[in-house]
Amino acid sequence: MRITNVVFAMIAAFAGCTPRAPEPGAVPEPTVSSGVAPAATVTASAGAQGPKREDGVVAAASKEAQKALLVRLCGEKGLPAPLTETIVKAWFDGPYGPVASDEVYAKAPFTPGEGHDVYVADVDNDGRDEWIITVQNMVGQHNDGIETVWAEREGKLVELPFLEVVSHDLLDGGKDWHANTGAPFIVVDQGVTYLNFRDSYPVDAQGNAVGPTDERVRIVDLRYRYVWKDGHVKLVDKVDGTDHVK
Repeated sequence: MRITNVVFAMIAAFAGCTPRAPEPGAVPEPTVSSGVAPAATVTASAGAQGPKREDGVVAAASKEAQKALLVRLCGEKGLPAPLTETIVKAWFDGPYGPVASDEVYAKAPFTPGEGHDVYVADVDNDGRDEWIITVQNMVGQHNDGIETVWAEREGKLVELPFLEVVSHDLLDGGKDWHANTGAPFIVVDQGVTYLNFRDSYPVDAQGNAVGPTDERVRIVDLRYRYVWKDGHVKLVDKVDGTDHVK
């Protein structure tokens, strides 16, 4: 999956009018744990402040935190305990377990049969932590990205419209987004939370993407850093590491 020409034009526009953040490849220290729950650990009231994050890379949540989120999502959907247990098992089995039942596919708060992870961070920079569920396609190039973002609102979990905001702000209503999350994915720097994404693929002499066994002339390697704040997602940095095949 590649970004369209429209997206590249918009990226160039954003790059010229937004403040420069640290390089997407930079990894500030120390690493920040993502093993705690968001605002629910403090209070369930509206407007509760999540735990303040130190600067650094936000690590994936612990298995216990992932399970707690899944159980809560299933509980708020009114799913019975046996089905919840099956859904949780399908999450941790990922693509390597038995094929999920039609009921699990219909009611699980994620896409069964794929790889998933959870991060806890103030991803929209509103002063409260959210749960970010990522998904990885286990075939092809193993593309990965954000599947859903959940926030605590008046004691309930609600889904935030991250992909809709991206489509509106950056893709002119389209759906073509980056092929992968970056490494690191979520970074806090000077109290601001940033999201890193990456596109990397081989191309031929005409600039067309080619397969892993096809002849190529260079490897496209584009890295992007975004900030989600005040209801909008903006590009704040871009690094082009494209290199010719040696």
